[in-house]
Amino acid sequence: APTTFASLPEVLVEPLRLLGCGVAEDVVLFAKLCRSLLGLLRREAQLWEKPNVRAALCEILQGCLLPACSLLSCNPALSLELWEVLKLLPYDLRCSLYDFWLTGEAASASQQKANSASQGGSANGAAGSSLSGGAGPKERPRPPEVRKCEAEAAHGVKQLLKRISSERKELKQAAKKVAKFAHGNPLVVFDRLLNNAVAYDNQIAPLVECLALMPPLALDCGAFMIVKYLRSGRMGAGTKSAKFEGAVSEWFKNMATFVGAFYALHPEAELRGLLAYLVEKLNEGRTDELIILQELLARVGGSELVEQLTEEQIACFAGGEALRRESIGSLKQPPKKATRTALRDALLLPSTGLPLLTLCSQLRNNILFHGERGKEMKVVGYEYDSATGALLQLINFLGKQKEGYAMILPSFQKLCTSMRVEPQVAFLIARPLLKANLPLAWPDGAAAASSAADGAAAAGDKGEKPPSVGGTGGWCVSASGFRAQVRAVLPESVWESLSMDFYTVFWGLSLQDLEVPRAMYAAKISEFKKAISEKFRRDGARSKEVRAAEKKEEELSAELASQERAKQRTDKLLENLKGQFFDQLPVVTSYRERRAKGENDRDTKVWVVMQQTFLHACLLPRMLLTAEDALYCARLTFRLHEIETPSFSSLQCFDRIVKTVVPTVLCTTEREATHLGVFLAAFLEPLTRWLTSKALYRKEAEAKPGFKIRPFDPDSKMAEYKQFKAVYGQWHVKIVDTLMKCLRSSSKFEQRAGLNVLLKISKVFPTYQGAHAQLSERLDELSKKEGSGPPSDINTVAFGIKAQLEKRAKEMLDDPKDSKKAAEKKDGGKDSKEKAGEPPKEKSSDSSKGDAKAESSSGSKPEPLKEAKASGRAQATGSESPLGAPPKDKESGGKDGGGSRGGGRETDARGKDSKADKVEEKQAKRPRDTSRDGSRAP
Repeated sequence: APTTFASLPEVLVEPLRLLGCGVAEDVVLFAKLCRSLLGLLRREAQLWEKPNVRAALCEILQGCLLPACSLLSCNPALSLELWEVLKLLPYDLRCSLYDFWLTGEAASASQQKANSASQGGSANGAAGSSLSGGAGPKERPRPPEVRKCEAEAAHGVKQLLKRISSERKELKQAAKKVAKFAHGNPLVVFDRLLNNAVAYDNQIAPLVECLALMPPLALDCGAFMIVKYLRSGRMGAGTKSAKFEGAVSEWFKNMATFVGAFYALHPEAELRGLLAYLVEKLNEGRTDELIILQELLARVGGSELVEQLTEEQIACFAGGEALRRESIGSLKQPPKKATRTALRDALLLPSTGLPLLTLCSQLRNNILFHGERGKEMKVVGYEYDSATGALLQLINFLGKQKEGYAMILPSFQKLCTSMRVEPQVAFLIARPLLKANLPLAWPDGAAAASSAADGAAAAGDKGEKPPSVGGTGGWCVSASGFRAQVRAVLPESVWESLSMDFYTVFWGLSLQDLEVPRAMYAAKISEFKKAISEKFRRDGARSKEVRAAEKKEEELSAELASQERAKQRTDKLLENLKGQFFDQLPVVTSYRERRAKGENDRDTKVWVVMQQTFLHACLLPRMLLTAEDALYCARLTFRLHEIETPSFSSLQCFDRIVKTVVPTVLCTTEREATHLGVFLAAFLEPLTRWLTSKALYRKEAEAKPGFKIRPFDPDSKMAEYKQFKAVYGQWHVKIVDTLMKCLRSSSKFEQRAGLNVLLKISKVFPTYQGAHAQLSERLDELSKKEGSGPPSDINTVAFGIKAQLEKRAKEMLDDPKDSKKAAEKKDGGKDSKEKAGEPPKEKSSDSSKGDAKAESSSGSKPEPLKEAKASGRAQATGSESPLGAPPKDKESGGKDGGGSRGGGRETDARGKDSKADKVEEKQAKRPRDTSRDGSRAP
């Protein structure tokens, strides 16, 4: 008889090998064996490291106890005794034992590797090798009595599922019967349940309810069977649907739904195997498995990504978590705290959370540049949007636990270099930490802030409490260490025309820091107050519902006060730093020095280079990420104008946005096109207000230094209202031409992108009757369905947009005067102004001279600039001011004009500037067609 735990396994293995599953005949012996092995694993854990002990223990489990469990008639006590032993084993070893229990064969080398990956490559991962080598044989005939019991259990579950319904009483009885079968044969039961779940989507909810009474051993086996089912590809057709290219099969969608519902009901079930499977497939470049990750994050973590957001829901992004939950929350029953905690604990590990973050980030570029050739653009866009959506859900979920999130994230430089994550995506991943470490004050510039952040880190080393949140201090945008990492990632040329202060502030702030949705807070608080009064009057006492409503009201009120304080801090921060954003840039300083020396500098594109860097390094990358970011980019752009940021030309910025940002709709996915539409709607709204109100324009635009005609000239005049109307007309034409290019395209991909943008801006655009008629005509064509089938998504969206434009038909302004006719009929200027909807205005003698000079140089300008002289043709990069030529002589203008011929010709109002830069450079070499008033945009 064994006298020590060390000798126990070797002594028991031989008689138990002969006894086999016959131990099920003696339940007392079964219980004593389980308790003996439990004592060995608990008291003598170091013995587990010895190969002979480990091999003997595995032999006892796989050859005796697990098969005997199948023969036990419903005995929950013995099932729990066995689970107490199994739960102390490494997860990969448990998977190997379950696989042997189900098939009678040891796991293959690939299966053992996959199981070991779920353990994170730990030392215990080698334990699974004892099933394919050592004491136990590779294959062993399964006892007939075990097969008989499994067949009976499978048949019983199959018959039970035929009569399953969604009624609560019947589901409770069904759950008891399913649990009775699962006590002894959990693997067979889950195999049958998964078959029904993937075949019938209407059975998923009842099936999950039937698992309410499952024992812990059965839940662990269920987690194993889910991964095994996904790996096996048992449905034959794979994960792709035969209906059309790129669609995910219905069975795979049903499987993802079942997985989300299963883990939402049983958060204690093992998640490591499923997460390891997702990491493996994403590492292979697969995108189908993303729907499983999204279902987990939505149903288990409560981090749901709402696809179609209304204007009110987008505006509530400026509020806090409570306002978002009340305005956007679409989950009828949010997951419990224990459920969210279990998923967060499983993801906040270096072996799961960080790989998923980086793989979702890398998958976006992999889809674009390394995907299958010849794939339909709609499929590419769908996969790209799926990867972005999964990444956003993951960040939103993990970012709520900032301490643990900071522990798994590497540095910014490592994210961008070693892990090959784009800078904008790296900032997106780190945004929860950046927001937590945003400096409350920045009074003395970047140097003072950096030294303060470094001093906080030193205080943390001395044991003092730093001002930042726990271990997240490495993500402070004002710290010198973080700035050094940012400088190392971006090209050195960027810092010639972009300051580190502005770059870090731009990526560190969020929409919540710029504005407070007071009206939405007031509406929600008033709604809760009304509900409280009604319920109190109805019930006559403070019921549970009343207390819940009072709690939500208090939460919203406290959040509103917090948002107000945060906005005040942000306003102060921007006010203190605005002088360091653009005014001290190297390109600005050198330009001023050359101008002060009286040098006739040919490089007059300083403000254009600044705006292009701002767009390419900040605005464009961020606005396409989320709808919140798109709204943030528009708000921050106008905030820079409102606070009178030195050396920031608002007029040039608006011009470059129209010329550079709008044409990107031709190469965006559906979700990105929606975000672009959100940005343009917020961008065009103040411009439209200025267009319809001269007094408002003078107060909000003309009074600001950003509307100087020459940005770096302190004596430059401001752009007048009539000049703004002319430039707005040019912008309007460019946007309309780009949208018409999308709507008239033969590619459904481009049509959807154009419709998504137009859907978001339809409340503020178009402004003129001609463009309204042009867009309505094309929308009417798109709204007509082809054939006898149901209308397509394009037909439905086009019909809805057309209806919205018809409501605004009376608000449209008359088309602006034709610029060529105005040049030919100078004497009839007053009548033309009245026709364009602008009141006539008397000109001074000086302005008349300026107008005559500008009109003599170019008869195609819709509204001449007073101070402009004749200059070379507008450059492809847009180096010319939107209101006219920059202050330079004609000779230098001919050289800097981007291929100007003749040196005295200017571009017309609807000319080449509406095209993308690359197209312009190619077409600049060909003679221009001046037979029409303006050329069509691409």
